[in-house]
Amino acid sequence: MFRRLTSAVFFLCFSLSIASLQAATVTWRSSTNNSFWVDKGPLTTSAWDNDNTSYIGVDEKSTDQEIDDWSGCVCERPWHGIMKLSQANQDSVVKALFDPVEGILTNARCPIGMNDMALGTYVCDDSFTVDYNMERFSIAQDKKYLIPQIKAAMKYNPRLRVWATPWSPPPWMKTRASYYGGRLKPDAQVRTALALYLEKWVQAYRDEGINVFGIFHQNEPQHENDNWLVTHYEPADYRDFLRDYLYPKLRQDDMHVECGVGTSVQDDSPPTLIPTVLNDSLANSYSTNIAIQYSEKNATYCRSTWPTKRLWMSETPAGNGSNDWPYAVENWTAMQSYLTKGVNSYAQWDIADVKGGTSNEGKPFSAPIVVDTAKKTYTLTPAYWQIKHITYFVKPGALRIKTTGNYSNCVAFVNKDGQNAIIVANTTGSSVTVAININGQKIKPTLPANSFNSFSTTGTPIPDVNPFNQFEAEKYTTQSGTFTKPCSEGGSCQSLIHNNEWATYTHLDFGTGANGFQARVAGTVGGSIEIRLDSLTAAPAGTCMVDPTGGATTWKTVSCDLTTAISGPHTLYLKFKGAATGNLFDLNWWKFIPGTSAVASAGKSEEYGNTVKIAAAAGKMLRLDFSRRITQVTLKVGLFDLNGRRVATLFKGRLPSSRLTIPLGREAIGRGAYVIKVSLNENNILTNTITVQ
Repeated sequence: MFRRLTSAVFFLCFSLSIASLQAATVTWRSSTNNSFWVDKGPLTTSAWDNDNTSYIGVDEKSTDQEIDDWSGCVCERPWHGIMKLSQANQDSVVKALFDPVEGILTNARCPIGMNDMALGTYVCDDSFTVDYNMERFSIAQDKKYLIPQIKAAMKYNPRLRVWATPWSPPPWMKTRASYYGGRLKPDAQVRTALALYLEKWVQAYRDEGINVFGIFHQNEPQHENDNWLVTHYEPADYRDFLRDYLYPKLRQDDMHVECGVGTSVQDDSPPTLIPTVLNDSLANSYSTNIAIQYSEKNATYCRSTWPTKRLWMSETPAGNGSNDWPYAVENWTAMQSYLTKGVNSYAQWDIADVKGGTSNEGKPFSAPIVVDTAKKTYTLTPAYWQIKHITYFVKPGALRIKTTGNYSNCVAFVNKDGQNAIIVANTTGSSVTVAININGQKIKPTLPANSFNSFSTTGTPIPDVNPFNQFEAEKYTTQSGTFTKPCSEGGSCQSLIHNNEWATYTHLDFGTGANGFQARVAGTVGGSIEIRLDSLTAAPAGTCMVDPTGGATTWKTVSCDLTTAISGPHTLYLKFKGAATGNLFDLNWWKFIPGTSAVASAGKSEEYGNTVKIAAAAGKMLRLDFSRRITQVTLKVGLFDLNGRRVATLFKGRLPSSRLTIPLGREAIGRGAYVIKVSLNENNILTNTITVQ
């Protein structure tokens, strides 16, 4: 979910209780142009005394956005240069970038086909003749440089996340049959083919074991220049491709990929591309993220207009190839500004530079690492250390802390474990003394001239979400395909829920255990909610059936037991399934039921004073135990697949005893997971997932 944090950049701030005001120790790292990553020793805090020096106020209770990732783009040219180094130096470069402790990046951006830093012109269906069915699709070129680069990073971070953008689709799809310039052709057959092309790329990379979690279907879609590697989209065309072609294709094929708007470079006031997409309810529901670059006005506008969207700064200023201290200051200025404007993720441009190298357009650029292929050496540039002053101390899941005071060249965060980080820059030619009030305690360091400084200390951990409390469904972390609308019960709810769509909720702690799930639903169609943990591809821990309630304003609470007890911290994925097309149901809230009972499932009918338990549900036999005989009402036991389609009616009639044993050895019932529903006179009293072996 989106978390409100406070802003404070360039120093770790520690979390002390204001009530206790005990002296604490603050660590200090400092970098200047001549001396990087210097340990300045511990500082001891003291009670705050009001003086007139430059000061920064940090209160870890005043928080803003959550940090998702620190990213950088993998490209062909730099990796080609890195491969010329010794194996030991290659490993050192990759470790300096992607090691979870010592590195500066937590995920990677990847081009789909060529980008500015490719070794030549290519895409993954590389021809100028029509190929609607993608029969020529291939990632053979990617396997030379891009995929080995990602896999090298995965040796240090096996859970590395990757997101991607194309600079150009196959040239035959464009109004100008070229990688450079032009627009996507307007006919439906071409757009259908492009959706297939992007889906095949995602699947091909996943087949290589790479965790591709998101795509934006065009880099810088507002540009229109026949000399640039671009593909222009009018705002309505961008919206229509996402809404009518790309996302429906991904949903149809059950591809779990985040889609978004961007990467946008428009700096109009207000912008046009992003509102055109997000003011359309369907396109909005298909857009998890907004990616902006070279556009600070966009950052402010998007954060205030769509506060629940994940906001990414998708490309830092590329620089001019100087790779010097002034570029590090330029990069810091951009990072500090965008972070204080509320971005959740920040991406560097190319993660390495070959000395003397340029882009395909002949432009030099700057990077955290420079490789000298002649000497077979590499250098960590000032920008590398500037970036590390932030990303080394601020981990994904941290919350930004809002800062106060008259010294604003800073940004602050609190990590999940409570470690506070305050990063402070002095970009002047003279040293400056800054009084920093951290949660009621003070340090007063003298910052060297032209320096980046990180201060770190322990504080209060960020509490996990309690899943046993009623949780508003629209307060997801990410989602795919759902839309938030006003709820007839008050507040808001999730709507436009279709088959194969999902929502994610992070930082849940189930404590000693949960064995049940409840949800508040309304709708005329119905379906099911699959409860999955830590991955959309994990086996469901339970499936909650959602029957039609009679209308969008008729709300009912549905319940189900979990097939596996859940305990400890997890990320929750709710996956929505249904046999029908269109909106299956609306979801207002959900919560879990605590408990570690070994009983597979139990239900109760208040009207008939009866309870039922599934005592055995494995193999080819199902046994139901009732609290008393049922002779006056009709019992019905139905079996459904996980999409909500009826497989069989297992029993219908009067029950002569308190136990019902049902053989499952029917031809139509194969091995796998099913949903069983038990009702008395059409009043559902139990829904649960069973496994037939």
